Amino acid sequence: MVPKKEVKRKIKEKRRKSIVVCVSGTPGTGKTTLSKLICRKFGLKYVDLNNILKKTASLGYDKKRDSYIIDEEKVSREVEKILKKENEKSKRGVVFDSHLSHFIKPKLVDLCIICTCKLKELKRRLQGRGYKKEKVKENLEAEIFQVCEEEARRIGHHVRIVDCSNGINEEGIKDILKGADKF
Repeated sequence: MVPKKEVKRKIKEKRRKSIVVCVSGTPGTGKTTLSKLICRKFGLKYVDLNNILKKTASLGYDKKRDSYIIDEEKVSREVEKILKKENEKSKRGVVFDSHLSHFIKPKLVDLCIICTCKLKELKRRLQGRGYKKEKVKENLEAEIFQVCEEEARRIGHHVRIVDCSNGINEEGIKDILKGADKF
């Protein structure tokens, strides 16, 4: 017999109208480009999760690492608020773009994409953004050790890996989303 709590959860999930995609990966790997292409192709809403989290889940700013410190526990709560508003508006769906979007609870996500990039290209992109040498090194190490992918899998996401080293075109989007239930 299936526990009552599990039945209620499944019914609630089926009621969710919108498609939810989280696009994560090391900074500079192509998350924003990919996210915006998916939104344009399928009429989904683009959400820059970093900007929201800076305002709602920030524990402060680390000057040495030149980045905000985010309370990972608050990520899903903020996303749930956004999804509630989107469902009330009857929107088709949302794409969350952030190197932290894989911290969204898997039950809220239809597709978790992790962007990757060849190290030489990633280094070029990060230096082009004006990142300090130490920040470039930290992000290259995160890419080498596949930090976002490992965290996403540990949390329970079924991950789709996309190499964005050479960019992404609209035809490539179809292949990326192939097999995803709601597309």
